[in-house]
This record gives sequence, C-alpha cells and structure tokens, in this order.
Amino acid sequence: MATNVIKIKRSTGTAAPSSLNAGELAFTGGGGTAGNNGQRLFIGDPANSNAVTVIGGNYFSSLMDHAHGTTTASSALIVDSAKSATQLRTPALYIGASGSDTLVSSTAAELNLIDGSSAGTIVNSKAVVYGSGGQVNATILQVAGTSITSTPAEINKLDGVTSTTAELNIVDGSANSATSTTLADADRVVVNDNGTMVHVALTDFETYFESALDTLANVTSVGTLTALNVDNVNVNGNVNANENDKYTPAFEKLWSEYPNRPNDGKSSAFKKYKLSIKRYGSEDVHTGCMNYAASVSDKNYIKALTTLLSGDKFQDFLTATQTTGQKLTLGDVLAKVPHADDRFRATALFKKGVNEDAFRKITGYGFSQIESNAGG
Repeated sequence: MATNVIKIKRSTGTAAPSSLNAGELAFTGGGGTAGNNGQRLFIGDPANSNAVTVIGGNYFSSLMDHAHGTTTASSALIVDSAKSATQLRTPALYIGASGSDTLVSSTAAELNLIDGSSAGTIVNSKAVVYGSGGQVNATILQVAGTSITSTPAEINKLDGVTSTTAELNIVDGSANSATSTTLADADRVVVNDNGTMVHVALTDFETYFESALDTLANVTSVGTLTALNVDNVNVNGNVNANENDKYTPAFEKLWSEYPNRPNDGKSSAFKKYKLSIKRYGSEDVHTGCMNYAASVSDKNYIKALTTLLSGDKFQDFLTATQTTGQKLTLGDVLAKVPHADDRFRATALFKKGVNEDAFRKITGYGFSQIESNAGG
C-alpha cells in the first residue's frame, strides 16, 4: 500500500510565512500571543491569489480551554447552558434589538445605587424606589440640609386646612399693623368654647355682656349719657342712694319668702320687679311668684326670682280674677292693644291656642288669664 505524506512548512519563530502555494500549509511553533503569529496554522488560499491565511492553531484552541460560563482572562467568552457568564466587562453597554439598541449612559457607580434598595423603604446611601402604593418610608426628612423634626401626627394637623398665607399671617400679630375696621353684628371672633375653637358673632358677645357684666373697674370717662340707672353713687367715699332704687317693703317681703337660688342677685331681681309691678301691681306679682314656688316640689330646680320676673313669667300662675279683680275676656284684653293689626294677630293666636309667647308680647297676658271663648 502506498503511503502519502503531506508536508507542512514549519518554523520555530512567530512570523507568518512570506508566501505559500495554493493549498500549501505552514505552522509557526514560537510562543503565540495576540501581537504575533506564533502557534498558528496557515494555508495558501487558492481563492484569494494564494494569500497566506490563518486557519487555526493551538493559540486559538487554548483560548477556549476553560469551563463554560466562567469568565477567564485573555480567553474566549463561552457562556454556559443557561447563557450565563460569571463576569462581563465592557466600556459601553447597549440594550435592545439589533439596530434599535440604546446605550446605557449610567456609570457603574450610579447603577450600584440600586443594589440593596428596598421598594417603599429608605436605605442609607442607596437609590429611593417607591413602594407599590407610591409611598416612601423614611426616618429622617431633610430640606436644604435641615431636618424636619415635626412628627407625622403634627404635620397631619394641617390636613384639611384651607387658610391662605395671608389669613395665617393675621394670627401673627407682631408682623401686621392694625387696620381700621367697621365691626358689624355678623362679624366673628374666634373663641375657645370649652376646648373647641369656634367662630362667635359679635351679637353673642352683646347678649353675654348685657346679662353678665356687672362691674367696670377703673372707669374714668363714659362720654355723654342720655340715661343712667344706678343703685348707689359713691362720691369721695360717701354713698348716695337713689330713692327710686331702694328695696321696697313689698319686694323685701317677696325676697324673704321666695326660695331663691344661691346665685340669684337681689339687685337684679329688684330691677325686674319694678318693671313687673308697673304692669300688674305688687300684690299680683307676689301672688304669681309664690303660686309658682308652691307648684315646684323640688326646690333645687326652682327658677331664680330674677328669671321668673323676666318677661313676667309669673303671670301664668295667676287666676283670671287675681289679675284684674274680675274675669278677663278676650275683648277686655284686645281693648288695651292700640293697633288693629296686632289685635287681629292676637285674636288668631288665642283662638288657635298656639304661640303663647307671641300672644303675651302683644297683649301682656297669657292664655290662662283669659276666660275661654268670652268676648272674642
């Protein structure tokens, strides 16, 4: 059998052969690197004018001589069966389909800020990732380097506040000068009503002061008065009593017999008493008040005498004969009402038996003081 021998040109150097015939092979045995042609196999390429062409060599096979998926220095990158490699280093990274990929412009340091982040929670020196509900849970919140020390509960007190900056600044009196304002009944003042802040109309203050204000200390001037009712006037230590405001014997008798409440003022009661006796006389006032007192079994709940005299409430406890000495008819009562419109309205109220307070304001009498269905 004939033996065919294929001869290959060879050298111990690292330079490629200068020329080869068509199909002729050559091998360089010198140490191969990326910068020379050692450890390469060449052929004369007949399809390319016998150009000396590298077709292999152990230089290339050694580049792939490592475990798949393990990135090895100065070696080819071969991914494992899961298409993974242990490391990948590149100065530029593009992501996307071929032809429409996008350069990732973030630096490695910037991307590493995401490593260790927790959605919805602040992690020190890491990027903030919102939670699924858009929330971020932080322990310290700073603005321009200054920590906000308010608690969430304190900040939540502003929830629902509709005040403008100008309105809030009004509270800061030191930052605002006084302005001339014409007050009206409907104007409001902020008042702490037993722990609840409310707006109170000026008319409510007027009502309160009229009923509760009994002392004005250190008054030096009151301007011009057209009328003034004073119990006693103290001039240089001398008390000058007003004869019209002295307690009358009839009032003293009523005051001593009526079971007064502890907080009822004698002076206040006497003022109401003087108004009532002008309309009904002292005897009827006394009788009505004492009849009311007798009707209240638990004296802890009895009206103060001042209250009973206000608006002549005692008259509901007078009989018709006690009021005038004879039985009243509706006609008797209406004869004392000067205006026809008021007489017509009073008649309608009496016959319907409604709104006794309105009837009393017109006529001065209650329903119980009039003989029913007489003289109407």
